[in-house]
Amino acid sequence: MLVAERINTRFFNVVHLLSQAIPIIGIQVSAVELEGKLGLHFTEMINSYEEPEVEVDSPAVDEAFWKKEHPDTLAFAKSYEALAKTLLEEVTLRFLQNYLAVTISGLDRMWIRPRKGSRSLWNTG
Repeated sequence: MLVAERINTRFFNVVHLLSQAIPIIGIQVSAVELEGKLGLHFTEMINSYEEPEVEVDSPAVDEAFWKKEHPDTLAFAKSYEALAKTLLEEVTLRFLQNYLAVTISGLDRMWIRPRKGSRSLWNTG
C-alpha cells in the first residue's frame, strides 16, 4: 500500500511497473478543515489488486482424506489455522483434493499443497 499526499503521473508510471510484480493500492491523503477542525480525507487512486481465481478442478474432500494421504500437510495447515484464529475472525480450513485453503471471512487467503516427503508448499493471496 502506498499512501501519499499527492499521487501524480510520475507515481503512476512507477506504480504501473511495480504492479506487474506485486499488487499495489495507492491512496492519496488530503488535509481538510471542517467546522474549524482539521481532518484527513483518503481517496483510492490506484488499485492493481485482483482477487485470485479459485481452482475449479479440485473437488472437495473431507479431513479424513488429508489425514490418510498427507498428514504432515494437514498438521501444518491446522497449526496455521489456529494461529490465524488468534488474530482474526471467521477463519476456516477448506479441504480440496489437490490443496488445502485457509479462508478468512469466506475468501481463500492461503493455499497449502503437499510436496514430496513431509514438505508442504504454501502461498498467499
